[in-house]
Amino acid sequence: MLTVLVIPGRIHWARCLRPGVLIARNRSIRRIFEAVASMMPRIAAMIGVVLVFILTYSVIGVHLFADAYHSNETEGLYKGAFDNVASAMLRLFVLVTTENYPEFMQPAYSASPFAVFSFTPSL
Repeated sequence: MLTVLVIPGRIHWARCLRPGVLIARNRSIRRIFEAVASMMPRIAAMIGVVLVFILTYSVIGVHLFADAYHSNETEGLYKGAFDNVASAMLRLFVLVTTENYPEFMQPAYSASPFAVFSFTPSL
């Protein structure tokens, strides 16, 4: 029977290297890893485009909808959603995931029906 002595406070660094050894020795896993690694720059570029899109629309939203989200009709989570660019970016990121889309858009749509043209491209 194999007995392993565990010393408290000692870190086994060799365990951290096991995935690397597996990738180096197994050809099919190495190919999968290389394929995923080659896609990373494209994925990073796409994430960058989405972040620029969200940043642009949040700056526009701060200027257009700051008053609509400060009225007494706006309650709870979305009150002050366009106070600054950082909070607007967070709210627009949630909007890109289409979570609570009608609730988020309602205060701006109540202020102006043309606000739908600002929120529709994010879908």
